[in-house]
Amino acid sequence: MATTTQILSENPVSPRRTLLLQTSVTAGFVAAVAMWCGAFIVHLPGVGSPTAMTAGLLLLAQLIACAWVAKAAGRKLAIPTGLIGGLIAAAVNSLLLAAVLGEGADQTDIAGGVNLRDDWLLMLGGFFGVSALVGLIGGAIGRAMARADLPEPTPHLWLGRFAIVTAASVFPLLLVGGLVTSSDSGMAVPDWPTTYGENMFLFPYAYMASDSRIFLEHTHRLFGTFVGITTIVLTLWVLIADPRRWAKFAAVGLLVLVIVQGLLGGVRVKENLEILGAAHGVLGQIFFMLIVAQTAWLSPAWRAIDRDALEYSRKLKVFSTGFVHAAIFQLITGATYRQLKGVEGAEVISHSALGLHVLFSFVVVAFAFMAAAAATSAPSETDPRKRTLNLSGKALMGVIVLQFALGWVVLAVVLSGGPRGRAPTAEELAETPLVGVTETLLATAHQANGAIALALGAFIYAWVKLARKG
Repeated sequence: MATTTQILSENPVSPRRTLLLQTSVTAGFVAAVAMWCGAFIVHLPGVGSPTAMTAGLLLLAQLIACAWVAKAAGRKLAIPTGLIGGLIAAAVNSLLLAAVLGEGADQTDIAGGVNLRDDWLLMLGGFFGVSALVGLIGGAIGRAMARADLPEPTPHLWLGRFAIVTAASVFPLLLVGGLVTSSDSGMAVPDWPTTYGENMFLFPYAYMASDSRIFLEHTHRLFGTFVGITTIVLTLWVLIADPRRWAKFAAVGLLVLVIVQGLLGGVRVKENLEILGAAHGVLGQIFFMLIVAQTAWLSPAWRAIDRDALEYSRKLKVFSTGFVHAAIFQLITGATYRQLKGVEGAEVISHSALGLHVLFSFVVVAFAFMAAAAATSAPSETDPRKRTLNLSGKALMGVIVLQFALGWVVLAVVLSGGPRGRAPTAEELAETPLVGVTETLLATAHQANGAIALALGAFIYAWVKLARKG
């Protein structure tokens, strides 16, 4: 087992401080992911969670996250990991807090403008103080739960863990993006990067809650910012710590991809072009797929494997590759229909896309089952990838069965719901009825589950690529 000193021997900073930085950053972003997801749920229009209860639930999420990571950091680093992690979480969460620091000049009219509260600096300082205290308590709890004989970390252990945190931050963004499309909320905010002419982060919750479509579109932008920050941190970490040139290029490529994705979403709003919305939806799921694949090659398990000793399976490579490509084509047809339905002059394209989506689903299911079967039956028991491929294959099989069933349910709902127009602009919100909750949730579940299936396929393929062709 490598020691911490050996792992970080080339770093001019002391090994303990470097390891503490790694554990603290991980703790801070784990807490932030949990709190952002919790904040979205409790602030959904109609939930109506009291302020005190909301604050309590979010702080509890931070406490659990910091304690969990602090335990993994070990007794020596647990308390400082929790404390610094709490401060890092506060810094990231301040993007959400800003919606409370800003208040509308006229609470009944978005056009009335936004001002900073007089006590904003006091509120911000108190927020950081409470977050630090909760992190400190979480660190103490983690220390009490940690084993006394916790082994030294394997090389790049925390980089691999942070890659998982990054992937976990992307999925809520996809989910909220699916809700935006399913509820026809894509044009509920008329401008970008501002929101109704105001700073995006200071846009008050009272304005967001005035219409559920504004809430969904605005929070989608906030989650996009969060994913961008997380991806930047992961990219810098890879550039500093990972010696593999191709891994550095891949990390930078993914950072460029998420920047392009954000710009594409902004241009879609500014130009009100549905075809850009389709491209935005497709690129978002491809980004998630690649981020999940990245968790494989950044993991310590991947690095520790002797590639020359692995079994090469042509069948597994062909079926996993076929599934990924088939799923991407299926994604394109689905996104095309979702974005172009109801658009004047695009009826033929949207209906053709829906027909292709339905028919090609059988091809996707066939490839998924073949890839899953190959993953669960190969390689041999001596291959170190056996457990990973077996679990991933079973997960893919379960997800694709659910996806196929959801697809037919959504199709029945869509066909029985009658024609729908294009997403209303901000000026048309008052006159446009809301899409039904059931239809919105079912369509979003189908979209999100499809993203999971695609990501699983890419994850399996990443592990398959480890084996050299004989």
